[in-house]
Parts: sequence; structure tokens; C-alpha cells
Amino acid sequence: MIKHQERELLKEANIKSQPISIPTPEINPCENEELELLKLLIKYGTHKIFEVENPATGETEPVYVAGYILSELESDQMESVNPVIKAVFEEYRLHADDENFEAIKYFVNHPDHQISQLVSDIMSEKNKLSQFWRKRGSFIEEEHEILYQLVPKILQECKLRYISFLIS
Repeated sequence: MIKHQERELLKEANIKSQPISIPTPEINPCENEELELLKLLIKYGTHKIFEVENPATGETEPVYVAGYILSELESDQMESVNPVIKAVFEEYRLHADDENFEAIKYFVNHPDHQISQLVSDIMSEKNKLSQFWRKRGSFIEEEHEILYQLVPKILQECKLRYISFLIS
């Protein structure tokens, strides 16, 4: 009888002493593309990338970086696995219609430290082009000059990577 009680106590002790298994985060196949999209969204969200003709009115309407990125991600039902990236996209979506919304200032000074750290990291320029090339008269395309190519290309790369991940 004593041995049975001792065994039960040992079982309970073993159960309590086992480490708690923390679920590992899911793999984010599109993290690089999502970070680049966030950078473009925050830095150039209010810039016009191209114009499309409205079939109902026949008039051309501007398409802005923020509207394009957010509508494409929403129409394809894509959202980040990373909760911080997901939160930034969701908060941008909430403030996208505010005329006085300054995304860089808002996110860099965000009360959530993880969000402000992420945005600060992606907004810092990693590689700056030397002034030597400008002085020599070399033609250098700036990021804001090729948004019409850059934004759709990164979105396509993100979608392709996501689909490739689902297939494999």
C-alpha cells in the first residue's frame, strides 16, 4: 500500500517537473517580401504608382501604393504568420483613410516596442550609394521613381513564394 502511494506521488512529481512545451512558430515563407512590402507601404503609401480607367465612368483614377498593396493582400486572403508584421499591416489598414496619417512617425513611435523596433529596422537604409556616382553623371534610378515596377513585382514574388511553400 505504501509503495502504491509512493508511485502515485512520483508520477505527480514527474508530471509537474516536465518542461512545458512551447509551440514553435510557424515558418514564414514570405518574411523578406513582407518586410519589403511594409517598407514600401510605410515609406511610399501615399504615392501614386499608376492610373487605371474606371469602366463605369470612363475616367482614369489614381492607384496609390497603400491601396494597391492592401487590396491585393486582402483579395488573395494573405496575411503574415509573424504577429508583429500582421499587426503593422492591420494598423496601417485602420489608418489608411486618415488624411493626416504620417505612417513613419506613427510606427516608429508606436507604444508597442516590437512594432516600433521592426519599423525602425526596416526603414533604416542598409546600403547607401556613394556620391561618387552622382558626381560622375551616372544615371541612378531612385526607389520612388520605379514604384510602378517595384510594388507589383514584390507582391508577385510574395504570392509565388507562398504558393510554392504550400505546394512543397
